Amino acid sequence: MVGLNFDVTARREAEAVLAREAEQLDHLAEERGRALAASEARLAQAARMEALGRLAGGIAHDFNNVLQAVQGGITLASKRLPPDADSIRKYLGMASEAAGRGAAVTGRLLSFARRGELRSEPVAPGPLLQGLAEFLKPVLGSNFMLRTVVPPGLPPLQADKAQLEAVLVNLTNNGRDAMAAGGTLILAAEAVTVPGAENPPHNIQPGTYLRLSVSDEGEGMSPEVLARVSEPFFTTKPRGKGTGLGLAMAHGFAEQSGGGLTIRSVLGEGTTVSIWLPRLPDAVAVQERESDDTASDRGAVPEGGNAILLAEDKAEVRAVLAAQLDDHGYQVREAEDAASALAILEGGFRPDALVTDLSMPGALDGLDLLREVRLRLLRLPAVLVTGHAGDAEVERMREAERGGPFALLRKPASPEALLDRLARVLRQAGIHAIAVNQ
Repeated sequence: MVGLNFDVTARREAEAVLAREAEQLDHLAEERGRALAASEARLAQAARMEALGRLAGGIAHDFNNVLQAVQGGITLASKRLPPDADSIRKYLGMASEAAGRGAAVTGRLLSFARRGELRSEPVAPGPLLQGLAEFLKPVLGSNFMLRTVVPPGLPPLQADKAQLEAVLVNLTNNGRDAMAAGGTLILAAEAVTVPGAENPPHNIQPGTYLRLSVSDEGEGMSPEVLARVSEPFFTTKPRGKGTGLGLAMAHGFAEQSGGGLTIRSVLGEGTTVSIWLPRLPDAVAVQERESDDTASDRGAVPEGGNAILLAEDKAEVRAVLAAQLDDHGYQVREAEDAASALAILEGGFRPDALVTDLSMPGALDGLDLLREVRLRLLRLPAVLVTGHAGDAEVERMREAERGGPFALLRKPASPEALLDRLARVLRQAGIHAIAVNQ
């Protein structure tokens, strides 16, 4: 018998190495595939939310124009009623309240779309939460206990205080609604650092943040509900009990403020919603903002005869704004767009201030009009009225502020707000405010 003997140990070891490497490559390819699919899903969701945000911003802008005309018309009609028309005044008041609720909805839409006007300022988290707790405790009812958990020495955060308060009140109301039989709500604040903090919001930038949380002991949410709860118009509340915009508004506000939002919820144990907001740079002490006007100036308007150029493309809004200004002694010239306004100037009209809408048809918008007008009338005071401030680039807004006395007013604006902004820019231009008897 003749035979051959070969040592195949090296070959078998090489085959085993290749098999392991092939298995590892397959595993890696599967992981990369899952990660790619997840990234594509996030991008698709982000694209859908961006498109929906643009749509929401556009809807809110148009709706704010409608509300401006409605609220302004109600105010003007109320002022023209005889003293004994109490029944009519009652119904006008009801209509005004309904319009106010509509304005609140558009405000939430703009916050979701991240196109709202945010006035960032230093905010001390401890006094903020304690003040909210004092305000909310009588409102929640006897079945609910509200506690605050705020460690001493927290640095201030940077955010729009009014918007932040609205978000926290809305989250507290959601927590109350989740506890049908009552329970404990907790308002908490703590300083956290990214990276290093547990479960930070997706895509949040490295840095120090103040995390404000609202926790409840309610029924919690299933993973399916939790995955959709930040979508606009999605709600688990009964019909008529919620708009589905609360968490979407909170999410938009947090991201627009430079932070983010996270939600932790377990069925049967409760929910915690956390707003992450950036710490105030260089940790300066929070001080109360001084009012732009003294108490004696508040509400005062320049004496009749001051000339105002009003540019607004919506005829009904323009008529309401013109009537409000006329009622307080201003001499108003109206224009339906920027080209018409410039034509009025070329005709020799010399206004003391410009009141203009931001979005108007034609080649020039409100900021373009202001720039052109100030080429003819240096540092002319101006009030820019808009459905949402997101229509304009930040740098263009800053240019308008640098060019002279300037104020931004978001629709729907009350007559008092319009007159206050106009009086402010006129005073800044050296025209003193003198009250007019109406």
